[in-house]
Amino acid sequence: MQILSSFWQKLILSSAILCFFTCSVIGQNQEGANVVSPEKLKELKNYVQWSFNYGSQKEFDSANKYSKKALVLAKTIGNEDLIGYAKAGRALSLYWQVNIKDAKEILQENLANELLVDSIRKESLFMLAEIGMYEKEYKASLPYMISIEKIIRKNDLNTRRDSIDLSRVYVAMGLLHEQLKNYETAHKYYDEALVYNVKSGNESYIMYYKAGLFEQENKLQQSIAITKKALAQGIKNKDHLFLPTYYLSLSSIFKKLKQPDSVIYFGKKGLVDNKDCQLDQLLAAVGNGYAMKSEYRTSINFLKEALDHSVSKTFELDIHKDLRDSYLGLKEYEKAFEHNKEFLRLKDSIDNLKVKQEIVAITEKYESNKKELEIEQLNTANLKSDLLIKEQRAQLIFTSLALLLAIAVLSSILYFYYQQKKQKQLLYDKNLQLARELRNKENKTLNTANTEAKLKLDSVNGMDNSQRNKLRESIEQLISDEFYLDREMSLPKMAKELETNTTYLSRIINEDYQKAFATFINELRLSHTLRSLEADSKYRKLTIDHIAYNSGFASSSTFYNAFKKFTGLTPSYYIKKRLEQEM
Repeated sequence: MQILSSFWQKLILSSAILCFFTCSVIGQNQEGANVVSPEKLKELKNYVQWSFNYGSQKEFDSANKYSKKALVLAKTIGNEDLIGYAKAGRALSLYWQVNIKDAKEILQENLANELLVDSIRKESLFMLAEIGMYEKEYKASLPYMISIEKIIRKNDLNTRRDSIDLSRVYVAMGLLHEQLKNYETAHKYYDEALVYNVKSGNESYIMYYKAGLFEQENKLQQSIAITKKALAQGIKNKDHLFLPTYYLSLSSIFKKLKQPDSVIYFGKKGLVDNKDCQLDQLLAAVGNGYAMKSEYRTSINFLKEALDHSVSKTFELDIHKDLRDSYLGLKEYEKAFEHNKEFLRLKDSIDNLKVKQEIVAITEKYESNKKELEIEQLNTANLKSDLLIKEQRAQLIFTSLALLLAIAVLSSILYFYYQQKKQKQLLYDKNLQLARELRNKENKTLNTANTEAKLKLDSVNGMDNSQRNKLRESIEQLISDEFYLDREMSLPKMAKELETNTTYLSRIINEDYQKAFATFINELRLSHTLRSLEADSKYRKLTIDHIAYNSGFASSSTFYNAFKKFTGLTPSYYIKKRLEQEM
């Protein structure tokens, strides 16, 4: 059973912050506790709302910009409550960008303020607990939740908001104990969350978490029963955000029970009227269901589509493994070998990343312990201050050592910064060279390696060599006409313009260009972007949104992710470096 994605957990959390801001803080100010002009309040509310809206659309750069504006404005107003809420919103924006360290610092600043109102203190504690869950520091998160429960119960659950918050606390406590393998305690907290829940719509995902706990305990029939209840409640409440996740969970459980028809049924149900929620995993689930039935050709179709929608290297690793097994089932050993090769490449890449992450985690632990030790030493020094004053020589030695340590730390930071800057510069130079080559190269070259095996395959599938060459020439003409700048361009639309079918077109792109359609069209768009940025100085002064629009991307977030994947750099960094060269 998969829990709701970390992003949506953040979104649920942020909606609570926004609600508290608009209802509680602004309400307090309007009652006259600290009179603030309505215009300033409206401006601040807009910044908070825009930051939340952009965050919910995963446009984190924009969310970050408006959270900064909100904090600056709140400090200008000078109201401590407003500053506290703006800090919570700022911390959330940083958390969205996985800037954990800065998010924690801001939240600790809030908690250090003894005059902080309970509503802000609760949200700050909620966020610290959520960050602890993200970092898998489950035991460290429990005290935050206990503190929130005490704050809520201090008021004897006087308001509906108190009951909603208490329900949220018990859901989080259930999740924490589930991760700690305290299953009986986790069940107790989920049941308590349902008792105190008074908000329509929340019961479905609380039941979903409980179903996941049953699955952890390998009580699969109980997990199915309660997931179906969560699904029914979600449909009743029109919780379209969570329904694909519920269908995916049912499909996954039936896979464990080796019931392929149910795997396929619930996977396909999750794909209905679903444009962007867990598409890759649902498609893969359906593909796995067909593989279980030995319908390998259908399985391969779904798995390839899942690969086109994948946003995770770890997930792509599993897809290539499943594709390898399906091709083995068809005895198409050459294609099975290709996917096995990609599987091994990704596995090596992911294993190396895990090693690096473990090194970073160990380093952070070491630095944290070292800092705690330094604090303890300073406390001891304060207690023995009279003795240290008399022993000036010892104090001088200690100061010298501390200075040397500070210099060493500063040198390490500067070295890390220099290496990072050097790496970015290398990436930039590489992509700038690519942009200049694209500008001077009018015609693209194709991979023309047609083996006898490929010709035989074309003949079997109804397309001879002349048809292939003609279709390939038509594709090249479309590329010359910059068809990819059409933001609504799709495989069916391209096939219609070429007067062919999607099967032939998809195979030509996969075999001759060695790419899936989505990668093929995005790389054309990015090549156009790099050429334009190199050739036209005015183009470099456009906003990211305008560049994405002119390059054929449907949204700036899609462009941002594609650009970074293609070049290794963010668009803003690349453009900034290019503008610096003009000066």
